[in-house]
Amino acid sequence: MRWQHPERGLLAPADFIAVAEESGLIGPIGHWVLQEACRQMDEWRCASSWAPPLMTVNVSPLELDASSFVDEVRTVLARTGLDPRALCLELTESAVMTPTAALDTLADLRDLGCYIGIDDFGTGYSSLARLRDLPVEVLKIDRSFVDGLGTDPND
Repeated sequence: MRWQHPERGLLAPADFIAVAEESGLIGPIGHWVLQEACRQMDEWRCASSWAPPLMTVNVSPLELDASSFVDEVRTVLARTGLDPRALCLELTESAVMTPTAALDTLADLRDLGCYIGIDDFGTGYSSLARLRDLPVEVLKIDRSFVDGLGTDPND
């Protein structure tokens, strides 16, 4: 998601998502993004014999903590007709590494058929042992760990 700001031009999510979370607008924004991503993916699949295998949607920890989030995902999938196996919900490492009810939500989303991904793994206090207990299929290692591959012997 990008925001075409009238004065500052095209803004990346890092430039406005924190404000959306603080102001409480992340819920409506996240719902719109989920709806549009699923609609677009289903449209691509219906219009062509080729479509990307997965649509990945970033989820805010605040969205994940909302008691209605699983029902919202279920409703959007039903409304758009998208197969849940074509949707990967991606969270930051910090959102899934703390022992909260979010893990139950992740398990429920996985039971729907959605994939769960962790983005920027390794930026916090990660535990590889903890990964075994998480309902996660996709793990994206933070760029800081791989930028020097092939040139830095420590990487």
